[in-house]
Amino acid sequence: MKEGIIILVSKPTDTLYNKIVPQLIRWFTQCEYHHVAVVAFNESKGELWIYESVFHGFKPTYSVKDYIKRVKKENIKVLLIENKELPDDFYRKLKSIIGTPYNFLALLLHQPIYQIAKRFGKHLWIGAKSKKAWKRTYCSEAIAYLFGHENWETWTAKDFYNYYICNK
Repeated sequence: MKEGIIILVSKPTDTLYNKIVPQLIRWFTQCEYHHVAVVAFNESKGELWIYESVFHGFKPTYSVKDYIKRVKKENIKVLLIENKELPDDFYRKLKSIIGTPYNFLALLLHQPIYQIAKRFGKHLWIGAKSKKAWKRTYCSEAIAYLFGHENWETWTAKDFYNYYICNK
């Protein structure tokens, strides 16, 4: 793996949290992937790591080597999306959001409302927008922010799939 790879994740359900939340995300977004992470260089470790929003906030969670072992051991389905180049401000943004708390409100309230409205052809985002949105973040929102996508605060794994896979 190399830096800048976006990882779409579809993890088997093993705990109560992992049974309910991923299934709700999949249902609302109508996408098999429910989580997004990115590969980036971890200066303090001197190697590539997986960065993602997890229950305790946005942070580096695994070295690439350990993540590959975990994916195989836990039978996690991943889709790797390779980028030709990183945005110039990628690492500045990455450093600025490390430690950002998880955005449970956006995940459990704002996104479901937004996804339902989208099914009716409406753009109804009731969550924080742009500059205020990065104070709390969930996985796809954080990665969309790092890559400079417009309306990044509304992004889901399905948006990454549509943008990078369907638009090729």
